[in-house]
Amino acid sequence: MLYENNFSAQDWSILCYVPLWVFQEVAKADGTVSIRERNSLLNEINLNEAYKSGLAKEILAVLMHNWSTVIEKFNSQPKTYQQGLTKACEILNNFPDQKEVALFKTSMFIIGIKVAKASGERVNLFDDWRNIDEMEKETLREIANLLELD
Repeated sequence: MLYENNFSAQDWSILCYVPLWVFQEVAKADGTVSIRERNSLLNEINLNEAYKSGLAKEILAVLMHNWSTVIEKFNSQPKTYQQGLTKACEILNNFPDQKEVALFKTSMFIIGIKVAKASGERVNLFDDWRNIDEMEKETLREIANLLELD
């Protein structure tokens, strides 16, 4: 299914910015955007087929194939990440398949977690959460709230 066909061009652009807003805020939460954080986002974009959400797969594929164009437009848009995620949720709340919406929102939150984990030192294979900076944890909590995740 082409999810893009279900949204206006403006709404689709906003939805394509969601992973970028999530990345940007989590990555800069600890004061520095590291190469590992950037690589983490690029890895998630390249592994888009691993996501259960068809909408997430489609949006990440758009980023993969149109990176320069999307980034240029993203960098020139005026919304803060709070405004952007709030607007994205307004758009998604009107989408008929709310199961897909929940999968998409969860997928975007997972990207945030993976970006946060990429910035710290790995404690061990089973307890990655401890390596996430407190500011990143706070940002992840805010993102979860903005994405209306329970």
